[in-house]
Amino acid sequence: MMTSYKKNSLIFSPYSLIIWLCIFIPGHMGGFIIEQLFIAFVLVWGALIFLTQKTNSNYFKFTRFKILIFFLLLEIFYIISYLNAEITLLGGSGGIRDYLELARYFIYFIFVLIIFFYHPRNSKYLVDTLITASLFYSSFIALIYIFEVPILNNFFEDFIYVATRDDLSQISTGGRVRFAAPFPNSNYLAYFLCMSLVYLLFFTSSARKFLLIIICLFLLFLTGSRTGWLSSGFIFFIYQISYLQLGLTRRGNFGSLILVFTLSSGLIFLLVGGILPAVTRATELTDVISSGDLSSVQSFAHRLEHNLFIWNSVKESLIFGIGPSKYSLTTVIDNQYLLWITRQGIIGFLLIFAAACFIFQKMFRAARTTLHAYGVLCFFGLLALFCMTGAFLNNFRLFLLTIFFVAVILDSCISITNSLTNKMR
Repeated sequence: MMTSYKKNSLIFSPYSLIIWLCIFIPGHMGGFIIEQLFIAFVLVWGALIFLTQKTNSNYFKFTRFKILIFFLLLEIFYIISYLNAEITLLGGSGGIRDYLELARYFIYFIFVLIIFFYHPRNSKYLVDTLITASLFYSSFIALIYIFEVPILNNFFEDFIYVATRDDLSQISTGGRVRFAAPFPNSNYLAYFLCMSLVYLLFFTSSARKFLLIIICLFLLFLTGSRTGWLSSGFIFFIYQISYLQLGLTRRGNFGSLILVFTLSSGLIFLLVGGILPAVTRATELTDVISSGDLSSVQSFAHRLEHNLFIWNSVKESLIFGIGPSKYSLTTVIDNQYLLWITRQGIIGFLLIFAAACFIFQKMFRAARTTLHAYGVLCFFGLLALFCMTGAFLNNFRLFLLTIFFVAVILDSCISITNSLTNKMR
């Protein structure tokens, strides 16, 4: 049993501070200068952790040498891609932003070392606290916006989160609904919420679990993220399949399934009954689903057209890509796979794909229960869905949170394995 002292030391440890800041900092303020300062802080703070904290290197069984080699290869191909583009395509039109971007995989390397070598064992209490705090905080801000609470509404909407373009003013009348706090983008919040939803459904037995799932879905609706809505549907579908296979006779299974079934049925009722489509982006999503034509929605059509343009542009340098190229016409790419091919070429993309397969295999093998195995499948499934509609892993905060959840899921699987082993002795 974990004592109060141990719980507090876990929540407020040097490692935990990084994750708390990663979720809650208003990084978009000052033209994203705060987010850049956060990255610099993580690098410096990470160095202090390396010097002062004992590593957990044997827990996840990753080796620093293999991680170093992987990121070194990525960094080398990134530089080659950039030089190839400068010499053959862009004609020396790069600049200081490109040079800073070239350090991306060095920064990712530090992030990975911090997470996989200093993530605490049995981190359930830390993760439950982080998710609970973030969901309640976002709900608090959302309610302030919806009810336009004096002073607080101006403070958060017009100062702290002024750059996020949140809009909940039309939630009761129908129209545009978007919410992002504490992230700078509503799709980023949806991404975090879907990872949290996977954890809540598959990897925790917290007493607050059902309440947190409901809050999570409420916030997902407010984000207006169509990818988030589809991903949550995918998560619920996999969850119900896992419990049908697992059986309903085991303790706690029936209540969990009833919750998910009720929420799923409620969502279908809202869609069919014409209640949810009062929100513009929900209407667009149902139109696309019913017609099967992505181009019927202007935002989808524009995104497809832009991605096709990017693909035709990068075909000139498919092997090596065109590096960071922040000054080219490929500055914004709303597809993670296409971004990897554009920035690193096929070679870099295959390296990243191989690393993703390795991590998936490691997580899947660590899963010792049916529920955990489906949870791992669900986690990678939602990552695959989100990467089709945005470059989420190109954002430093989201990349850090993603590998944090990878460590959390691995820790949950290993903890169950150790518990089962101890019982058998």
